[in-house]
Parts: sequence; structure tokens; C-alpha cells
Amino acid sequence: MHLGDENGKTTYKYGAISFLNDDNNEYEFKLSDVMYSDYFQENSSAFNCEDHYLEGTLIVGREHIGDEKGKTRYAYKKLYAKAKKDKEWTLCKLNSTMKAECTTKESSGLWAEKLITVERDSNDSEPEKTYYAPMYGRKHSGDENGETITYFACMEL
Repeated sequence: MHLGDENGKTTYKYGAISFLNDDNNEYEFKLSDVMYSDYFQENSSAFNCEDHYLEGTLIVGREHIGDEKGKTRYAYKKLYAKAKKDKEWTLCKLNSTMKAECTTKESSGLWAEKLITVERDSNDSEPEKTYYAPMYGRKHSGDENGETITYFACMEL
């Protein structure tokens, strides 16, 4: 969420990672050290982990310096998972059937987020559950009144 002009504040939500799984395994997760993209000019910036062949990668932050002609770069980490009974970590990947995007006016102060509802067996104690999908891409054009598209997807093994 961003509110105001280039001097305004940007805030991101974060949360615990969980997997939807039907095999009753408990999973552990780990993230790689932080990595950074190259700098982009903000008024035409676009960074998408999938397009940059960064399998298993999620955006965890963004640095911006200046106005719309200033520099923007993205912080990202790779997500690994393993069943608690296993020894090997597996790099996660984007679930191609559970992707979404959210378009906002940059300065609107609205959250760019995507909730994904999963229906499970009606006998399950929670037959329907809603999850926040993590961010894997962002595209912005123009100044603070321009359009920002944020890309989200669930992860899988």
C-alpha cells in the first residue's frame, strides 16, 4: 500500500507460510538470503520473478529512491520446503493454476493483495479456507497517479 506522492509511505503485509496439502504432512520452510534485482526507473519499472527465471522466488521488499524518474529495485528470496520427516529441502515453484493480479492507482492508499479461497472436503473441520497469496511481481507506469499491477501466486512443491 502506498499513500501520497513520492514522499509518501509504502507498507507491505507479511505472514506465516503454509501449504495446502492432502497428505497430512507437516512442512517446514526456509528462505534463502536476500537477493536484489538491478535498478529500474520507477515510471517504467517491471519485475516479475517468473519472467526472470527465478524459480521458487518471492518478492520480500522494494527500495525506491527519488520521484518517478528515480531508481527502484526489488528484494527477493527463494522459498524451500520439506516434510518434517524428510531430510532434503525442495525449491518451491509458482502454482500456475493459482495466480492472480491486482491493479491499483499507486497513490490510492489501497492494499494490493489477493485472497485465494480453497474449498476442501465438506467433512473437513475447515471445508473452506482463505489464504493470502505471496507477491512475485510488480509493474508500475507513470508517477504516483499511475497504474501499478501486483502479481500474486500460491506456491507448491
